[in-house]
Amino acid sequence: MAPSQKTISSFFGGSKAGGGKRKSDDVNGKEKSPVESKDEGGSNPLDAFKYGGGSSNGVKSVPKPAEEPVAKKPKVEKAKKSSAVKPYQQQLRELKLKHKDTVLFIEEGYRYRVLGKDAEIVSKLGGLMLKPGRMYAEDGHEGDEQYEDFAYCVFLNNSLKTYIEKMIRIGYKVGIVSQMETAALKAAGDNKSQPMERKLTQLYTSGTYVNVEANNNNTEDDNFSGYFLAICEKPQGKLQHFGIVAVQAATGRILYDEFVDNAVLNELKTRLLHIQPCELLLFGDVGSNVSQLIKNALNTNTAKVRINRTSSHGRAETAAFINEFYTGLIESASGEEDVQKRSQLLKTVMGFDETIKCCLHSFIKHLQEFGLESIFHSPQNYSPFKTNLSMLLNSNALFSLEIFQNQTDRTVTGSLFEVLDQTNTAYGKRLLKSWVGRPLVQKADIEKRLSAVSELKSNLSPDLERLLRTMKQCSIDIEKGITNMYYQRATRKQVLLVLQELAKFVNHKMPTGYKSEMLNEVFQVLPKCKPIVDKLLGKINTESIDYTDSKESLRFRFFNDDEYDGIFNKSCEVAQVEQNLEKYLENAKAESGIKGLEYATSKETEYLLRLGKREKSKALDSWIKWNETKDWVYYATEETKSMVSQLDLKRDELGIECDKAFKEFLLEIRHHYEDFRSAVNALATLDCLFSLVAVATQPHFVRATYKEDSLSLKITEGLHPVTQYKLQNAYIPNDIAMTEHKDRTMIITGPNMGGKSSYVRQVALITIMAQIGSYIPAASAEIGIVDAIYTRMGAYDNMLSGESTFMVELQECSAIMKAATQRSLVILDEVGRGTVDGTAIARAVLSYFVTDKRSRTLFITHYPMLTALATVFPDLVTNYHMGYQENFNGEYTEVIFLYKLVKGVSKGSYGLNVARLAGLPDGILEAAKAKSKEKAEENSGKEKELVPIKQVKFIQSVLKNSESATYSDLIDIIETV
Repeated sequence: MAPSQKTISSFFGGSKAGGGKRKSDDVNGKEKSPVESKDEGGSNPLDAFKYGGGSSNGVKSVPKPAEEPVAKKPKVEKAKKSSAVKPYQQQLRELKLKHKDTVLFIEEGYRYRVLGKDAEIVSKLGGLMLKPGRMYAEDGHEGDEQYEDFAYCVFLNNSLKTYIEKMIRIGYKVGIVSQMETAALKAAGDNKSQPMERKLTQLYTSGTYVNVEANNNNTEDDNFSGYFLAICEKPQGKLQHFGIVAVQAATGRILYDEFVDNAVLNELKTRLLHIQPCELLLFGDVGSNVSQLIKNALNTNTAKVRINRTSSHGRAETAAFINEFYTGLIESASGEEDVQKRSQLLKTVMGFDETIKCCLHSFIKHLQEFGLESIFHSPQNYSPFKTNLSMLLNSNALFSLEIFQNQTDRTVTGSLFEVLDQTNTAYGKRLLKSWVGRPLVQKADIEKRLSAVSELKSNLSPDLERLLRTMKQCSIDIEKGITNMYYQRATRKQVLLVLQELAKFVNHKMPTGYKSEMLNEVFQVLPKCKPIVDKLLGKINTESIDYTDSKESLRFRFFNDDEYDGIFNKSCEVAQVEQNLEKYLENAKAESGIKGLEYATSKETEYLLRLGKREKSKALDSWIKWNETKDWVYYATEETKSMVSQLDLKRDELGIECDKAFKEFLLEIRHHYEDFRSAVNALATLDCLFSLVAVATQPHFVRATYKEDSLSLKITEGLHPVTQYKLQNAYIPNDIAMTEHKDRTMIITGPNMGGKSSYVRQVALITIMAQIGSYIPAASAEIGIVDAIYTRMGAYDNMLSGESTFMVELQECSAIMKAATQRSLVILDEVGRGTVDGTAIARAVLSYFVTDKRSRTLFITHYPMLTALATVFPDLVTNYHMGYQENFNGEYTEVIFLYKLVKGVSKGSYGLNVARLAGLPDGILEAAKAKSKEKAEENSGKEKELVPIKQVKFIQSVLKNSESATYSDLIDIIETV
């Protein structure tokens, strides 16, 4: 090469010609962009990464993010003080001052930068190197005065999703600050010397984040549903009046409710356990008991519930805001049908209780910051939290019956939901959870669902088998996908995946010949979406692209060429520059005489002239050496530099047109949101039915019969659903036969650990399964439909601190006594245990359910005197106990549990037997035995006289003269203990 040759760095920027990909520093030490090629402090940004090992080329890599925050301090490099505040650092400072409550991830080409205290947190989470600098955007913080630049850490852009999820999971709000221009556009603009324009473009918290790409059930955190819950509290005398609105941003669902609660907050607790929110919005001031309940009920070891607070609004202000917002929806409606739906929505919302409207007011304003207020636009999204068509299992029932979580570690293992959940899709699983938590109470609705299950069980057609296989192979959460498209947040990859997965379902041949009304409704919905899906997919270049393609490839090749004029015109301009480059190559071949001369890419720079080492001497003097390897030498020229710069600019302009067209495409998709929602609901319903079919095919499962106006509850050879699922045939079956006039109340005694609690749970769980439309584990069953299941079992309630177990027990008994009806199933375990007046309280409570409420009642007790109620109320009350066998081995009486329900009263609780099984030392057992015998002899005479007198006096003080006042007074006494 001639001595006059220039070095390439003197004029060539080295920007990649690849669809306008934004560049800054290269992680592998490649050429830098002329804009922000180094950090403002002059250091190579690679220094912010941990050293990847002792590789000879010195390449550094980002380690995998840690699963949990690292306890030790992050590595910190020695400080290097900067000389002056630079424009980029000023830009960063202004961004952080504007968004003080947000952890900012700031885009810098191929990576993201995190600043100050935020960087300290992220570096701990990901094991990243923390560069020293200012920790705060504001002046005046100790230690910051020695720095001009921010402390920071960086991670590659392919780790963005990982870090967003890690941060929101522990309660932070994360903002994505994007570059609003590329290097090529910057170079062609008038402000080349200024930092790239950057803006906050995305905002996420745990309740506003949508993870579209996961579909497998195992990826759905059972304690992390994605519901964002707003709570408004208004005092109402001694009670508390609540309004709630729950938004599941990932699916578009909106639940609303208002209710009055007591001091124990059973109603609020029930809603918290059903909704399982990951984020809260509290309106105004809430009581300390509410705050304590939230803290204890929701925060787990795996996720932290984020709490936002908003100031109170006046009633007039709220009414004006609500009216303006929903009236605006009517004005922007498209078509008469849409106008009617939104007009009805306005009427419905204006009829809400004030507490619900306060929640809506606060919620809409809050979500406007995230660009999610459109979730409130669709009438189809709104549902009441509870309806007359189903019972709502309250918090005690959910917990004590272990419906969704076990009581040990609060996971799904060992719960009823684990048994029933055989779904194949995430949206099916979500719907099934709603079914399980809200059993049906109308015979026609139960039979409709159960008939579909029975028909699928006996006749699964080939068409349905293919549809089931498609569900199992589904690679994306379609429900979240269509919601993300509705928000205009979806990526091209997500849109392509969702539409292609929908196409698989809607193009299926729908089965015929089924009698089930529910199945035929589902089969009619899916084909209606076929023309819509086909039309949308027809605009996409599906023959040339795949969802596995790179982000840039999808950006430029997403649509068919003839769909959007702007894309077509800019593509032609790009093609013209590429054609000019090809012409230049032909001229260069002719001028140099090198027939094999070709373009190649080196260090991400395109259109470099490449020569073999042997032909190096043939290079023209006007060629500038760019790079040299073992086998090749790369050159650029003034002409190629100019054309590549022009190509970069044209590609950036094409990218802008592609983005504009994609936004138009998302708006077109939004118009079909309700059609897609209906299709997904149909698929979710079908998935739930398939799940119940899987349950029904297990051994010993049968279809129950139902009586709507009967109080019967008859189960023959019933099995505990969870234990049967886990142990398979190792569980002892038991019967129950309750009717309105016989055995309506069962008093159950028996040895400790004899199976009393398991038996009553079994009865409740079988009833729940029957009323969600599932087959049940029994030989046969006749279910008089239950309107509610109330439980008070054991001293487990620690959600509210500062109250004794006895206090909580009485308050919960009071709540059950008020709410239960003749059609309810009531389960009470050890009421009054551990108190002097326990027998009297237990008898009074039980008598109330026998004579007043007339509920079907299972009452577990160790109080022998309560069994006398069977003689007071013959036929209505019957004594049972869990069977056992006594064997005297010469030293002590050994009790063998038979786990079989038997009529009659148990002779004792056999607590010493349990102690022996637990392995207590023999000396302690002997001492306890002697003490027990001594107490029994001491109280044998007193028990016949003193206890009944005390009991009668207590009950008489409560009963007074009239039966109507009796239990009202009892409730008052219980509430004021």
